[in-house]
Amino acid sequence: MAIPGIFLFFQKRHLKVHYRNYYVEIVSYLKDNFKNRFKDFNEIAIVAPFVVSPFTEIDTQQLATSVTQNFSEDIAATEMEVIALQNDLALKSSVEYNMYLALSK
Repeated sequence: MAIPGIFLFFQKRHLKVHYRNYYVEIVSYLKDNFKNRFKDFNEIAIVAPFVVSPFTEIDTQQLATSVTQNFSEDIAATEMEVIALQNDLALKSSVEYNMYLALSK
């Protein structure tokens, strides 16, 4: 399946049909391969922000559901782990202090 407009793009550059078809095939292959390789990113979209900053407000149940579906973890255990992590005052204050130091430089 060719990317719309790619054939026309190569045609305007006066490439021979053989080369044109070859390049269209390569670009189409790359597009499909890219789509297949990164299709899981949409499924774990809620997990990434939590990993980057676990103390931001997040829907714990939605996060646990995503983790369960994509990583085969227990939903109840995941919810409890997230809640315990977010309520760990020592860890939270340490992170906030380190962020303050980083921003004050």
